[in-house]
Amino acid sequence: MIEVQVIASGSSGNCYRIKSGSSQLLLEAGIPLKKIKEAINWELGHIDGCLITHEHMDHAHAAEDLLRAGIELFMSKGTAEALLLENKVREVEADTVFSIGKWTIMPLQAQHDAVEPLAFLISDGEDKLLFATDTYYLHYKFTGLTLIMLECNYSDELLKQRMLDGVITTPQARRLLRSHFSLRHAILFFSKQNLSLVRQIWLLHISGMNGNPKLFETEIKKITGKPVIACAG
Repeated sequence: MIEVQVIASGSSGNCYRIKSGSSQLLLEAGIPLKKIKEAINWELGHIDGCLITHEHMDHAHAAEDLLRAGIELFMSKGTAEALLLENKVREVEADTVFSIGKWTIMPLQAQHDAVEPLAFLISDGEDKLLFATDTYYLHYKFTGLTLIMLECNYSDELLKQRMLDGVITTPQARRLLRSHFSLRHAILFFSKQNLSLVRQIWLLHISGMNGNPKLFETEIKKITGKPVIACAG
């Protein structure tokens, strides 16, 4: 059974730990290594590896430090090249399954303003977890999901109001629309999935300016009927 620990989630940095028995993985490395160590009680030696979705620093800040600490990193070829880590990490491809110890992982194509971003479908043999962040579209239809960690970055209504107020520029808004999952995207995604086995949903990477954690949690609970945690900060 997979347990999820949210270490950091948002534009200032993203990092999560998943555990299944004695096996552990980090998802993202977007905060300083010291903060990661503190969050996991300095048990870095128990980590089987770290999955990184793309090269932006709020997801890959500690990548080199983790390597130096002996943690194997898994990412796409494009991400490795963008981080200047080619030949130092394990490069993985979308739609090609690989394993890390007891973990079976399917990288998925994501759509973001990065070189070769990925999402991940992760199984420990009992649970099936979807981890998808920093994407404006997912073309997959899933079966058997038990846990979902999905980006819900902004609300279209809040974004429009910020533009009217002059807080955010039109180019900034366009970039957001072409790189992140909104509340509307999340609602559409969940409406197309079989959620019968899902026992928990986490909403990730919520914008401090264009997001509303309480609203997002309420709306996703309403359409899914599942427990929802909106991760802010």
